[in-house]
Amino acid sequence: MNTFTTENTEITEKTASLFNDEEASSVISVSLGVPRIPVATVASPRVDNVPFTPDERAVWNLIQNRVGKEHAISIGAIEILTHFGTRRVKATKEDLIRRHGLKIGSSRGKPHGYYVIENAAELLETARTMRNQGINMLICAASLEGRDGKAYLRELLGQMVMEEVVSGR
Repeated sequence: MNTFTTENTEITEKTASLFNDEEASSVISVSLGVPRIPVATVASPRVDNVPFTPDERAVWNLIQNRVGKEHAISIGAIEILTHFGTRRVKATKEDLIRRHGLKIGSSRGKPHGYYVIENAAELLETARTMRNQGINMLICAASLEGRDGKAYLRELLGQMVMEEVVSGR
Protein backbone atom coordinates (compact mmCIF):
# COMPACT_ATOMS: atom_id res chain seq x y z
CA MET A 1 0.00 0.00 0.00
CA ASN A 2 1.39 3.42 -0.97
CA THR A 3 1.60 6.01 1.78
CA PHE A 4 2.19 9.72 1.29
CA THR A 5 3.40 11.54 4.38
CA THR A 6 3.71 15.23 5.10
CA GLU A 7 4.48 16.87 8.41
CA ASN A 8 0.78 16.88 9.43
CA THR A 9 -0.97 14.30 7.28
CA GLU A 10 -0.59 10.71 6.18
CA ILE A 11 -2.56 9.68 3.12
CA THR A 12 -2.82 6.02 2.19
CA GLU A 13 -4.50 4.40 -0.77
CA LYS A 14 -7.26 3.28 1.58
CA THR A 15 -7.79 6.86 2.78
CA ALA A 16 -7.71 8.16 -0.78
CA SER A 17 -10.48 5.70 -1.70
CA LEU A 18 -12.84 7.76 0.48
CA PHE A 19 -12.55 10.62 -1.99
CA ASN A 20 -13.69 11.14 -5.55
CA ASP A 21 -11.00 12.25 -8.03
CA GLU A 22 -11.58 15.96 -7.39
CA GLU A 23 -11.39 15.44 -3.61
CA ALA A 24 -8.22 13.36 -3.89
CA SER A 25 -6.40 16.21 -5.61
CA SER A 26 -7.71 18.57 -2.92
CA VAL A 27 -6.41 16.23 -0.21
CA ILE A 28 -2.99 16.15 -1.80
CA SER A 29 -2.81 19.91 -2.38
CA VAL A 30 -3.92 20.68 1.18
CA SER A 31 -1.56 18.06 2.59
CA LEU A 32 1.38 19.40 0.63
CA GLY A 33 0.94 22.81 2.20
CA VAL A 34 -0.67 24.63 -0.71
CA PRO A 35 -2.30 27.70 0.85
CA ARG A 36 -6.01 27.40 1.40
CA ILE A 37 -8.29 29.77 -0.41
CA PRO A 38 -9.36 32.63 1.88
CA VAL A 39 -12.90 32.61 3.19
CA ALA A 40 -15.19 34.12 0.59
CA THR A 41 -18.88 34.23 -0.01
CA VAL A 42 -19.92 31.99 -2.87
CA ALA A 43 -23.56 32.24 -3.92
CA SER A 44 -24.54 33.32 -0.42
CA PRO A 45 -24.63 36.53 1.58
CA ARG A 46 -22.50 36.33 4.68
CA VAL A 47 -23.24 38.03 7.98
CA ASP A 48 -20.12 40.22 8.00
CA ASN A 49 -20.15 41.27 11.64
CA VAL A 50 -19.73 37.71 12.92
CA PRO A 51 -16.12 36.49 12.85
CA PHE A 52 -15.34 32.91 11.90
CA THR A 53 -14.13 30.57 14.61
CA PRO A 54 -11.08 28.45 13.72
CA ASP A 55 -13.36 25.41 13.25
CA GLU A 56 -15.72 27.37 10.98
CA ARG A 57 -12.81 28.68 8.89
CA ALA A 58 -11.32 25.18 8.50
CA VAL A 59 -14.61 23.61 7.37
CA TRP A 60 -15.66 26.55 5.17
CA ASN A 61 -12.28 26.52 3.39
CA LEU A 62 -13.08 22.99 2.24
CA ILE A 63 -16.72 23.64 1.25
CA GLN A 64 -16.61 27.13 -0.26
CA ASN A 65 -15.53 26.13 -3.77
CA ARG A 66 -17.83 23.08 -3.91
CA VAL A 67 -20.61 24.93 -5.72
CA GLY A 68 -23.52 22.69 -6.63
CA LYS A 69 -24.57 19.27 -5.42
CA GLU A 70 -22.46 17.48 -8.01
CA HIS A 71 -19.31 18.90 -6.35
CA ALA A 72 -20.10 17.86 -2.77
CA ILE A 73 -17.23 16.99 -0.44
CA SER A 74 -17.82 14.03 1.85
CA ILE A 75 -17.88 14.36 5.62
CA GLY A 76 -15.14 11.70 5.70
CA ALA A 77 -12.90 13.90 3.56
CA ILE A 78 -13.56 16.90 5.80
CA GLU A 79 -12.78 14.77 8.88
CA ILE A 80 -9.44 13.67 7.46
CA LEU A 81 -8.41 17.13 6.30
CA THR A 82 -9.43 18.92 9.51
CA HIS A 83 -8.78 16.10 12.01
CA PHE A 84 -12.30 16.72 13.38
CA GLY A 85 -14.75 13.98 14.30
CA THR A 86 -18.09 13.56 12.53
CA ARG A 87 -20.10 15.38 15.19
CA ARG A 88 -17.70 18.32 15.20
CA VAL A 89 -17.89 18.61 11.40
CA LYS A 90 -21.70 18.52 11.47
CA ALA A 91 -21.93 21.03 14.34
CA THR A 92 -19.54 23.37 12.53
CA LYS A 93 -21.57 23.12 9.31
CA GLU A 94 -24.70 24.02 11.29
CA ASP A 95 -22.90 27.01 12.84
CA LEU A 96 -21.86 28.21 9.37
CA ILE A 97 -25.51 28.16 8.32
CA ARG A 98 -26.97 29.71 11.51
CA ARG A 99 -24.29 32.21 12.48
CA HIS A 100 -23.12 33.30 9.04
CA GLY A 101 -26.11 32.71 6.78
CA LEU A 102 -24.08 30.54 4.40
CA LYS A 103 -26.11 28.40 2.04
CA ILE A 104 -24.59 24.98 2.61
CA GLY A 105 -26.42 21.99 1.22
CA SER A 106 -26.03 18.37 2.15
CA SER A 107 -26.53 15.39 -0.08
CA ARG A 108 -27.12 11.82 1.02
CA GLY A 109 -27.07 10.55 -2.55
CA LYS A 110 -24.07 10.35 -4.85
CA PRO A 111 -21.95 12.31 -4.54
CA HIS A 112 -22.70 12.60 -0.84
CA GLY A 113 -21.49 15.40 1.39
CA TYR A 114 -21.61 19.17 1.77
CA TYR A 115 -21.66 21.81 -0.95
CA VAL A 116 -22.57 25.45 -1.58
CA ILE A 117 -26.18 25.61 -2.74
CA GLU A 118 -26.32 26.74 -6.36
CA ASN A 119 -30.04 26.93 -7.19
CA ALA A 120 -33.57 26.87 -5.80
CA ALA A 121 -33.95 23.10 -6.27
CA GLU A 122 -30.88 22.40 -4.11
CA LEU A 123 -32.10 24.87 -1.48
CA LEU A 124 -35.57 23.28 -1.33
CA GLU A 125 -34.13 19.75 -1.20
CA THR A 126 -31.77 20.62 1.66
CA ALA A 127 -34.47 22.48 3.61
CA ARG A 128 -36.93 19.58 3.15
CA THR A 129 -34.35 17.05 4.36
CA MET A 130 -33.53 19.16 7.44
CA ARG A 131 -37.22 19.73 8.19
CA ASN A 132 -38.01 16.01 7.90
CA GLN A 133 -35.08 15.15 10.16
CA GLY A 134 -36.32 17.65 12.75
CA ILE A 135 -39.87 16.31 12.61
CA ASN A 136 -38.62 12.74 12.99
CA MET A 137 -36.57 13.76 16.03
CA LEU A 138 -39.64 15.38 17.64
CA ILE A 139 -41.71 12.25 17.00
CA CYS A 140 -38.96 10.07 18.55
CA ALA A 141 -38.76 12.37 21.59
CA ALA A 142 -42.52 12.13 22.05
CA SER A 143 -42.38 8.33 21.73
CA LEU A 144 -39.67 8.16 24.40
CA GLU A 145 -42.04 10.04 26.69
CA GLY A 146 -44.81 7.58 25.89
CA ARG A 147 -46.79 10.06 23.81
CA ASP A 148 -48.34 9.81 20.35
CA GLY A 149 -45.78 11.56 18.11
CA LYS A 150 -48.26 12.94 15.59
CA ALA A 151 -50.55 14.25 18.31
CA TYR A 152 -47.54 15.88 19.94
CA LEU A 153 -46.64 17.63 16.66
CA ARG A 154 -50.22 18.95 16.35
CA GLU A 155 -49.97 20.23 19.93
CA LEU A 156 -46.65 21.98 19.19
CA LEU A 157 -48.04 23.53 16.02
CA GLY A 158 -51.01 24.85 17.97
CA GLN A 159 -48.66 26.39 20.56
CA MET A 160 -46.61 28.07 17.83
CA VAL A 161 -49.73 29.54 16.23
CA MET A 162 -50.93 30.81 19.61
CA GLU A 163 -47.52 32.37 20.33
CA GLU A 164 -47.69 34.22 17.01
CA VAL A 165 -51.22 35.48 17.73
CA VAL A 166 -50.28 36.63 21.24
CA SER A 167 -47.02 38.30 20.13
CA GLY A 168 -48.71 39.90 17.11
CA ARG A 169 -46.30 38.50 14.50
